[in-house]
Amino acid sequence: MYTVEDNFYDFPIFLGILDLIKDKPFNQVPKKYDGKRCSYGETRQYLTEDSVLADLILSKFPYKKDYRRKIEIGNDVNGFWLKPHSDHSAKKDVTVIYFEGQENNGTTFHYENNDETIKFIPNRAVHFYPDLKDTYDSNSWKHSVKKINMDIRRTIVVNYVDNTWRDIKNCYDR
Repeated sequence: MYTVEDNFYDFPIFLGILDLIKDKPFNQVPKKYDGKRCSYGETRQYLTEDSVLADLILSKFPYKKDYRRKIEIGNDVNGFWLKPHSDHSAKKDVTVIYFEGQENNGTTFHYENNDETIKFIPNRAVHFYPDLKDTYDSNSWKHSVKKINMDIRRTIVVNYVDNTWRDIKNCYDR
């Protein structure tokens, strides 16, 4: 269901990305937060234009003719969590790269008989492929993030999405 790749970026690139994402605002947890990242609304941060940060991040994510790259910066703060969910079927390939956070705040994958949490280790990438079921189908592969009880959890999420993705304006490639 997933693969883990440690030392994902060359160390100077990793440090360059970390330095640049620290300049981005925190993703504030809204009142009555329901565990869905989409409820962040306008405070979600996407890279949609050319920049040094986009160049560094995309150095490991080549252009693919039939897909767009959706790049999200997760500067998540105390109180953030993600409820168990699967990703939209338009997402064909998902990579979460860990930058700064606590070891116990990695991604949890939910299986029929157990849960497995990936340790949050800086410069670790977690790659997975969403299934083709509906996002909230009870039989779909689920993943989540436990509630954060710390100051910050910094991640970059890069998705390759197909043309059925509804928010093309939030994608890097147009």
